[in-house]
Amino acid sequence: PFRAMYVAKQYIAELTVYDLSRTLVNFFFIYYMMIHPSDWLVKYAGWTCLIVFIPQLLICIRAQAVFPECRIRPTYFWSPQRMKELGSFAGWHTFGSLAYILRSQGNSIIVNKFFGAGINASFSLASTVDGQVGALSGAMRGAFQPAIAQAYGANDLLLSRMLSAVTSKFCLSATLFFALPFFLEGGYIMKLWLVHPPLSVTEICVLLVIGDLIDKSTLGHILAINATGNVALSQSWEAVGRLICIPVSIILCFLGCGPCSIGWAYIVSSLVISMGRVYCAQKNIGLSIMYWVKKVAFPAVCLTLSSMFCGTLIKNLLGESLLRLLCITICVELLFMFGMWFLMLDRRERKYILKHLRTHLSARLK
Repeated sequence: PFRAMYVAKQYIAELTVYDLSRTLVNFFFIYYMMIHPSDWLVKYAGWTCLIVFIPQLLICIRAQAVFPECRIRPTYFWSPQRMKELGSFAGWHTFGSLAYILRSQGNSIIVNKFFGAGINASFSLASTVDGQVGALSGAMRGAFQPAIAQAYGANDLLLSRMLSAVTSKFCLSATLFFALPFFLEGGYIMKLWLVHPPLSVTEICVLLVIGDLIDKSTLGHILAINATGNVALSQSWEAVGRLICIPVSIILCFLGCGPCSIGWAYIVSSLVISMGRVYCAQKNIGLSIMYWVKKVAFPAVCLTLSSMFCGTLIKNLLGESLLRLLCITICVELLFMFGMWFLMLDRRERKYILKHLRTHLSARLK
């Protein structure tokens, strides 16, 4: 709740400082471990605990000093209505989070059962790459969340719907920016990174990233639904969508689809979750399916196909090398940014971005 208040009050920069400081301190500690060989296992476990606990403690102390809403008031603990509202909201989100944990750990168990520890290493690496590809979109989610909540709180449903579509659009575009070069040169990137990559790691990674793209295409919907407070149906649907990944994975494994069964099941799971978000957003705030298709899905598909076509041409002309990777990355990203400006963004959004760029540049020049 303390971090949530930072987001609600748009103290995003301060949260970023905490997270960046933790990353840097952790990096220097790991470097110290490397240059001072020893039995670090227990000490590293203690450090891992401290590096998580101390920043969170600082955030809590700072939040209580800055935000009156974060100060503990004993009378609130004895308000049945307040506890019922908070318990219902938190309970449904906990239900959805448990389903997320079951999906991720269940997939690891299935991989171990059918393919052994070697493929499980591939699955872990693919999950890591997928997480890094979607890192920027996660930051964008935190930036848009308070704006959507404020718009709904002001009963401005039109603005809520627009911001929801914009959030999905920007989060999807941020993920695509990193995903497109990997789709084309994933095998070579894995060789550069790991030298001898595990079996099927590239294929699994590509499938996980596709599932993540499907998930990001409706990220704005879930933020809008959360703003209404009516999360029971959406979280139930998300839980079912996540849990359905496990039986689908098992069925595909028995059908002989190989290690990529997990990736295909993840895509099915993401499709079910996104369909549920679109339905719940239409029911809660009137965000129509056609509005989402027109503003988000259709432009993203057109932009992805055109960028992939350009990158495939370059890939067929040049042999596998670092030069080809650089050429594909530069050309695909330039085409993607150009296409995003004219396909993904409408006139009002382009005008808004240019206005703020001019304001920022003029302030810097002064």
